[in-house]
Amino acid sequence: MSAASVFSCSSGKEASADPLEDVIKIGYCTSESEVEKFYSADTVKAAEKLEEKYSGSDVLLGLDAKLFQPGMKYELLKTSVKGNTCRVDFTVTEHPDMNFAGMSITLTLKLEHGTWKIDRSKEIKGQY
Repeated sequence: MSAASVFSCSSGKEASADPLEDVIKIGYCTSESEVEKFYSADTVKAAEKLEEKYSGSDVLLGLDAKLFQPGMKYELLKTSVKGNTCRVDFTVTEHPDMNFAGMSITLTLKLEHGTWKIDRSKEIKGQY
């Protein structure tokens, strides 16, 4: 990580050099109940609604848990904060699944109860 990628991604909290620190452990989860704690409340609600529509598929377990697998490495490129929302741009530099290596990703995080959580509510809502 270069010095240019050090930033504050907080809303009145201590500066964090890496806002993804709160979410990268999602790759160790094996059940949807474990995964839910890494997502915003709006995302969990949207996923539940989508699961009802498609008879109980594990929507959240199939998303970021596969991206943030143990052994995955990334380079932070840019962040921007607006209120309790943080947008993070990063590139996957190493990944156990070679299909992810080299991918550029933009992820939206939402600050809830002092922790950055993945917010995919808009993307999920677009599916129903």
